[in-house]
Amino acid sequence: MQVLETVKKKWAGLPRWAKWLVVGVGVLALGGGAAGLTVSALKQGNPLWSSKQLGTGSLTIGRAGCFLTALTIVANRLAGKVLTPDVANDIIVGANGFAGSNLNFVVAAQALGVRASESDRIRTGAGTFSAIKNAVDRTLDRGGLPIVHVDRTRDATGDHFIVIHQRLTDGSYKAMDPANGKDITLSSALTGMSDSKTYQVVGVAPVFRS
Repeated sequence: MQVLETVKKKWAGLPRWAKWLVVGVGVLALGGGAAGLTVSALKQGNPLWSSKQLGTGSLTIGRAGCFLTALTIVANRLAGKVLTPDVANDIIVGANGFAGSNLNFVVAAQALGVRASESDRIRTGAGTFSAIKNAVDRTLDRGGLPIVHVDRTRDATGDHFIVIHQRLTDGSYKAMDPANGKDITLSSALTGMSDSKTYQVVGVAPVFRS
């Protein structure tokens, strides 16, 4: 525990460029496939930032920062940044991109140097599977990255966000999961497994270069 506290203190004292360097070393090169981009691996539960306040609310990045971490992954790739979730969090707070711990998707994206629109977004329960899948494919084909809302509890409400970054030639997809900082595979039906949990995509929030 003492070692962890020492590491966290040293992390907090690092200049931003040094944090960028640390994250940059962790970039994953994930090539091949019909469409997609490489993305950096970030985990919302990383002890370096997991206990930090999410936005201006009472939650933490580790507990509820999947959307923030997903957007950070996207901004790092599309805007050429090398941000960590804690740094992205501060930038978004400065842009008034949070209401408590709830992320304002469009404002937050702009603050991180990428483009998003509510008109492109399909919220959970507001679109058919076909519409969601078409939005995912269209986003990848246009060089963007779709942040997708997934249901892990089988109640169709959505409780987690991941980043689809690649469509493979067999119709399946690769996605980065902020829960564990690992790549997972989703079938052509936009379902998959991560940490023994079944993921079903139920919504999509496309993000593009500015």
